[in-house]
Formats: sequence, C-alpha cells, structure tokens
Amino acid sequence: MKINSINKAFKRGRLVASESFDQNIELNLCFNEPSCNTRYWRLAGVGEVGTEGPGSDFIFTGLTYQANKENDELAIDYVSIGAGERKALLLDRDGILIRDTAYPGKKSDVIFMDEVIPVLKLFRDSGYIIAVLTNQSGIGRGKYTENDFVETTRYIHQFYQDHGIKIESTYHCPFHPDATVDGYKKVSGFRKPYPGMALQAAQELKIDLSQSFMIGDRQSDRLKISYLKSFIINEKDEKSDFKSFDEMKTYFESILKPELNIS
Repeated sequence: MKINSINKAFKRGRLVASESFDQNIELNLCFNEPSCNTRYWRLAGVGEVGTEGPGSDFIFTGLTYQANKENDELAIDYVSIGAGERKALLLDRDGILIRDTAYPGKKSDVIFMDEVIPVLKLFRDSGYIIAVLTNQSGIGRGKYTENDFVETTRYIHQFYQDHGIKIESTYHCPFHPDATVDGYKKVSGFRKPYPGMALQAAQELKIDLSQSFMIGDRQSDRLKISYLKSFIINEKDEKSDFKSFDEMKTYFESILKPELNIS
C-alpha cells in the first residue's frame, strides 16, 4: 500500500514539507485553521519544499495529511491555533431536524422531528448559534437536484424559525465516490466525517469550534476534528451517546448549567 504524506507548517512565511504532494488527487478542500482571524492555504497551490509562503503574517500549523492512492481514502487531523468568538451547535439534517426517509431531498419528502425542538431551544438560550452540516449524496446520485435541495432547505429553515429557532446557515456536500451525475463523482474533504463543512462554517460564521458541539445520527457525524465535541443519537446504534432527545436534553442541561443558571 503506497502512502504519500505531507506534514507542513509555516515558519517565517516558508512552507516546510516532508514529502512532495501528488497534485493528481483532487481533494476539493481548502485546508484552513478554524479561526475567523487566520488566513488559509489552499493545498492545491503548494509549491516545492522551501518555496516562499504568502508572507510572515500567514500562520498555519498542526495539519497532517495522508492520501492512499489505491483507494483515495483521506486521513486529516487539525489542531486549532485560534478561535472565533461564537459558540455553535452544529447539526446533521436527516435524522435530526427531519426524518431520514431514504434520500428526503424534496419538500414533499420532509417530515419534521418536533422532539428536537426543546434541545435546540436549550442551546439557543445558552448563547449558541445553530448551523447545519449535511451530506447530500442524493444530488450526486440523481435522486433530486440542487434546486430541490435549496427549496427544501428554505422550507426547513422557515419551520424552525416559526418555532423560535434560527438556523444561521446550512452547508451541504453533494459529492460521493459512487455518484452518477457528471461533476459529482469525487472524494471530497467536505463530506463528513471529513471536516470541510465545519471549517467553512467556522470561517464564515466566526465560530470557535473548540467551544462548540456537533450532533448527528450516524457515526460519520463524529467529525475528524479532535477539539470539536461530537454526539450521536440513534436508538438502533449501540455506539450512540443517546437513545432519545429527552435523554440528550437532560445531559446538556447539566453541561450548560452555568450558562442557563439552573438551580
């Protein structure tokens, strides 16, 4: 099994790399630290060892990247060097906000999960913003279109807004290695469990991921970011953290007690 790896860091504006990077592997990911104050380096633009970086004010550390050329598997780990000022609750969509009914990509497919609302209000009242990170391979598989997804997303946002819950933004990854629609068949660093969507959200919404939470219903929702706390709710998964939203709410009430001032 052949592995190409690159460890890199900027020191005085220079890129230090252990090995060359194979430009033929498309990652579709800007490798950036999850900080609203830190610029990022696009890995596809990496030069040779010792070439000048973009300047001494460019700080980037703590990334290890590995690509297995035989099956395009990715292994990525990040270490935070900065933080935005906002705490966030990051959510999967299908199985958390709406029922996962086998590619629910159209508005007519949506069945809302009212039982999650008390959990969302708990985080809202504790000062957390809410954003959604969702794998949507159904687009790449031809089950529904990007336009369908946009219409469905607006519908979901409005439903929760009507219940007092503001969703700041929804991020989606339509790519999949088995996609059948042209342009969508690829390995993507935005597809969970890879951290692309979370890093993009952190950059755009000024989120401190180390003070945030991720909640999903599949093990792939445990993102490859060691300092982001991830939890799974799934009554059929023995490895899940919670079996019900009531159980989840009770747990987070104890975790968020200082913010809520619960006596």
